[in-house]
Amino acid sequence: MANRLMNEKEQIKNILERLEKLEKEIFSTKKQTLKVGNKKPQNFSGAKGGVLFLLSKKYFDQRRFAPDVKIELSKNNYNYSIQVVQTALNRIAKGKGELVAMKEGEKKIYVKRK
Repeated sequence: MANRLMNEKEQIKNILERLEKLEKEIFSTKKQTLKVGNKKPQNFSGAKGGVLFLLSKKYFDQRRFAPDVKIELSKNNYNYSIQVVQTALNRIAKGKGELVAMKEGEKKIYVKRK
């Protein structure tokens, strides 16, 4: 009988410890930091990464044509065809991306969104 009571007490103690740990995790008063927008670590791999790298170096503070971007990318060891660079630029310039694409004559120019 005494052994059974001891076993029940140990089980209750174990359950209460687990409950306390769960409550600490769920109801913690610490603010959890969420990464928003550009706060996440940058990964500069691929064509898009190359364009984002140039963006971080303030290359797009002036208007740039796609061939100029391709040349600048090749200087930084990003070797891609003009079609790949143009696609990456267009995707970054869509919606609320970091770039804006405008037509100047028949060619598109890209500049950093204000």
